[in-house]
Amino acid sequence: MKKSLAIIALSAAMILTNANVVEASNNIQGDADTTVKSSKVYTKLPDYNGKDVVIIENDSHSNIKPIALYEMQNGKLVKTGDKVKQFGNHYMLFWKADPVKINGKTCWQIGDNLYLKSSRVSQINLQKTQAVGQEIQNFGNSSDDNSTENTDTIKVTNVDGEDVPVMSLQKDGSFDLNSEKTLSNNSTWHSDKVRKYKGEVYCRIATNEWVNATNYVVKN
Repeated sequence: MKKSLAIIALSAAMILTNANVVEASNNIQGDADTTVKSSKVYTKLPDYNGKDVVIIENDSHSNIKPIALYEMQNGKLVKTGDKVKQFGNHYMLFWKADPVKINGKTCWQIGDNLYLKSSRVSQINLQKTQAVGQEIQNFGNSSDDNSTENTDTIKVTNVDGEDVPVMSLQKDGSFDLNSEKTLSNNSTWHSDKVRKYKGEVYCRIATNEWVNATNYVVKN
């Protein structure tokens, strides 16, 4: 059974690609931002068949805030006035996308004349997810993605062992094994936060108790 990468959380950050890390800027020189009066926040956009996949991280203060949508006008990206969210029904949203170079910076097209250019946009390493048998779900711009049900829990299983290891977050942002606790296979846990570290995703299930979602979270 394929693992699901529809990671559940209430505040989150997500895995970067191992190479060519996205360095999109919130303030690309030469762009004249124009905001229109409409101000909708979307979790779903029209279908777009981008060849890559991106996700929206937390801001620098670990807050969950939507980010601006842009459109191309005369070769420049300008704000539409609308935004997209990180979550839909408690699930982290993925976006099918294509990279676009604007003034030497990578932006992401996620629809017909719809773009993201925030530094919070990160590319998913598809080779890594496929290598561990994960199935990316819950796209914000695809109607045939077999989106998961509305829930705020995660189910964990270690296919190579009798239980699932628990990790502790260190001050430097790394994770160490918690030798005093493990999780039972096929057990279900509430998760309230997600972090990335060295290309892998960790979900918090209790105070300083984290599980490696990249390796152990399965479809709920």
